[in-house]
Amino acid sequence: MCYCLGMITLDDRQLKAFERDLKTLNEKGLPFATRSTINSAAFDAQKNARTVVQKKMIIRNPFTLKSIQVKKENSLKISEQEALTGSIAKYMEHQEFGVTVTKKGKEGVPIPTTIASGEGEGAQPRKRAVKKAFQLSTIPLMNQSVRAYSKRQAIFLKAIQTVDAGRKFMFLKTQRNRAAIYQLRGGKKKKSGQRTPLKMKMVWDLSRPSVSVPRRPWLKPAVDMTVPKMAGFYKEALLFQLKRLGAK
Repeated sequence: MCYCLGMITLDDRQLKAFERDLKTLNEKGLPFATRSTINSAAFDAQKNARTVVQKKMIIRNPFTLKSIQVKKENSLKISEQEALTGSIAKYMEHQEFGVTVTKKGKEGVPIPTTIASGEGEGAQPRKRAVKKAFQLSTIPLMNQSVRAYSKRQAIFLKAIQTVDAGRKFMFLKTQRNRAAIYQLRGGKKKKSGQRTPLKMKMVWDLSRPSVSVPRRPWLKPAVDMTVPKMAGFYKEALLFQLKRLGAK
């Protein structure tokens, strides 16, 4: 997503006078001035956007700020000039406009917990990105089937089965039918036949059929801050071209 910065329309008399002077001295210099103006505006909007994001959002990885980029204008054909400011990250579009994410498969929308980000159980809100070892694409799950007298016993037997297979994660539905992926700690069998204490920590919640991301505009406010500066950028660009021609 991006905003276009181009098509300069100004009524400032001094700027119009600078335009006339530049056209009189060297009409070829005007496209350079307009191009410089919109590029300056695009980079200003980028800087503003990154500032807004840092103030409004919890930044869980450096890519969020790096994703806010500028596409400069290189053309000298004024009618076609435009510079773009925006983010290459799809989730930043969701932040700008809001979105409702619905489940794609049998289970719900995957939501990482603070265990998955290494912040510890119960830490809210989550401030870090999911650790590599806890990313869904890196978690191997077993197809499990056990015989048990109760759902609670079935969960315990599946957990032991997972540990004995050398795995650390398992998918299950709890007694309340809440789907999730758990990390297993302990439960290993000792030489005595006893097992170490088994702990289960939820790393991915798969119980919600949909999740709403509220609107949190960051790009429009950034562009709104840039627009009043465009006359100044244009004046600076015109003066630069006039000075190159020796005008005083």
